[in-house]
Amino acid sequence: MNDKERIEQKIFDITIFTWEEWNEIDVGIAQFYTVNERLGRIKRANSKPKMATETSYVSKEQPSIADDPTIKNAFYDAPTVITLFAPKNFLFATEDCAVAAENMMLVADSLGVGSCYIGAGWTVFADPYGQEILQKWGIRKDYYAVMQLLLGYPREEDNLVLCQDLVQVERGTNDTYFYDCVSFEVLHFTIYVSDETLGTALHRLTEKQRSAILLRYFQGMNDREISELYNVSRSAIFSRRSRGLKKLKMLLSERK
Repeated sequence: MNDKERIEQKIFDITIFTWEEWNEIDVGIAQFYTVNERLGRIKRANSKPKMATETSYVSKEQPSIADDPTIKNAFYDAPTVITLFAPKNFLFATEDCAVAAENMMLVADSLGVGSCYIGAGWTVFADPYGQEILQKWGIRKDYYAVMQLLLGYPREEDNLVLCQDLVQVERGTNDTYFYDCVSFEVLHFTIYVSDETLGTALHRLTEKQRSAILLRYFQGMNDREISELYNVSRSAIFSRRSRGLKKLKMLLSERK
């Protein structure tokens, strides 16, 4: 069993444990792309979200179906989709499912797995194919889908190839000169960037974004090591780095 399979098994085990802890909750787990893709399209077709505006939106970095009308899969191509069900007449159906989902999201985060909570779970099954899936899962007729939890692996942004040529990191040597370099102080590191264009673009990032990029690509640290330095989760570092890279590439392309 490889690392990816072990993580998937761990999440599955936690899901089953969570299921057993909440007696009123039932779960359905889909890990087949074709099933998730079809169900995601059904959910999108049956969802009528309030669409975003220039000043009111969910996310510009990671658009939702409310932000981007061209997105046709409401599950965003997630490899694992967990649906939480509860009795139709259960007073705390939404609250209990939300707490169960939170527990799973915390475990996923500790394993470096991304997660996304999506409400209005019943819209997925308002279709003959959805009803067929409910029968395959053995979901009781008096239960309804409260929400879905999407799980997946963060998509690594492409490394900046130019970093190999444009960046020099001070390592305490006496024969390196940085007369024309841009310097950055990150924690106890002094990091030098020899390309003025790249250095200017880095200055336009937020401090958190810039630090995550400098430590990862210029100092050779991974997300876990950086997260320990800042005492935050790996997913927080990944988010800062990925958003920073997206903005950095945009800034660099504007200068060309």
